[in-house]
Amino acid sequence: MSILDPANLIVVIFIICLVLSCWLIGKLRLSHSTFDSLDRESPLDGLRGVLALAVLVHHFFITFMWKTTGVWDHPENKILDNFGAIPVSLFFLITGFLFIRKIQEKEINWPRIFKSRVKRIVPLYAVVTVAVIFLTLIDVNYAEYNLKQMYKWLEGWILFNGKSLGDFPSTLIIAGVNWTLIYEWGFYFSLPILHAIFHKKIIDKRYFAIAFVVFLVIFLETKRSLYLLFLLSIFPILFEDVIKHLMKNKPLLINIALPMIIIVAFVFTTHFSSVQKILTALVFAFICNGYSFGGILNNTGLRVLGDISYSTYLLHGLVLYLFFTVFGLYDFNHGMMGYFLTFPLVIATVILLSFGSYKYIEKPFLKKKSS
Repeated sequence: MSILDPANLIVVIFIICLVLSCWLIGKLRLSHSTFDSLDRESPLDGLRGVLALAVLVHHFFITFMWKTTGVWDHPENKILDNFGAIPVSLFFLITGFLFIRKIQEKEINWPRIFKSRVKRIVPLYAVVTVAVIFLTLIDVNYAEYNLKQMYKWLEGWILFNGKSLGDFPSTLIIAGVNWTLIYEWGFYFSLPILHAIFHKKIIDKRYFAIAFVVFLVIFLETKRSLYLLFLLSIFPILFEDVIKHLMKNKPLLINIALPMIIIVAFVFTTHFSSVQKILTALVFAFICNGYSFGGILNNTGLRVLGDISYSTYLLHGLVLYLFFTVFGLYDFNHGMMGYFLTFPLVIATVILLSFGSYKYIEKPFLKKKSS
């Protein structure tokens, strides 16, 4: 049974590292003008902090598989496999929840919405893409590729759909996380359509037409079933009163049921299965309505980790690649347990790098107001 798999030791190491990281961050004097979460108390901030680092655990383990078997693939261990799938599902649910609430407004400034998304996603992605291109080009044999192949490869990375260059695994330089961004963009371009359906009115025909075409192109090129995660985020909005009533009047039931649902999802469900999506969405419905697991998700350290979660998500694969492929930090002949002992160094590096990335790359663009 996967819960008894020795590989699950990495989950224990992760929890210890996460607790220590939150404690240390809580001791720092952090600027409220830099870290937005310090001025609010939303469990979603803390949730984001956990999710991004959970994906790190997932890819940390897959890196060991890759280095020992030559194959980058889903782990057979369901728990460690779901350390990737469930956090990604929750990230999609968070995005859906935040933006579906926005489309309830009758009048929306679509240029402002899309500019805000560009400023949120593109600057750091551009930096990471440059790193991927550089690390790829210093390793490949140019003679094997013609100009058309190189152009198509570069175009893919510019359009958030980057692939490997021939046999060189460019995507693994960032642990392949770029695949989720194309789904995010697909959802953003669906917003004018959803708004028109919700209000039975198109407020800007030009943006509606552009958004419809772009959404259709992305939708047809991606796995359609994953868009259900964005749409499932409507239920916490529709049933907000019921959910808050249950939290207020049945706290013991909720405190027992939600952790049990999480355990079932991680241990017994398959990545991105319908059952997993529904169970994940059910837990999320309570979190986005204020449930914080006894205040855990409102912890200052976790909230700050939530602020830097996009940096953590995009950069952790780069750290893994540099440490274990470029620098050869660990001799994989020494086995899995020795590899696990490098995790504290990896997570510390990822967090520190994410702090710097957030402050000097993300935040300067986020501060600029959209016109």
